[in-house]
Amino acid sequence: MGILKEMQRAHARQVRAQKQAQAAAYRHHQQMRREADRAMKAAQRASAANERERKRLYAEARAAEVVADNADLQ
Repeated sequence: MGILKEMQRAHARQVRAQKQAQAAAYRHHQQMRREADRAMKAAQRASAANERERKRLYAEARAAEVVADNADLQ
């Protein structure tokens, strides 16, 4: 019986090690996915900020043109 119990223990250790490795790989994959999601959201926020800045500069330029045109008329 001693040999059989030792074989069962060895098998149980092997199964446990395999499950731990799979769990670690899954956690690593999930961490990478969360980091990718965070990076995507940061890029979207930066893009939105750039678009707002572009629109603000455009409006400012148009307002300056209107002021210049009005100054030419006077």
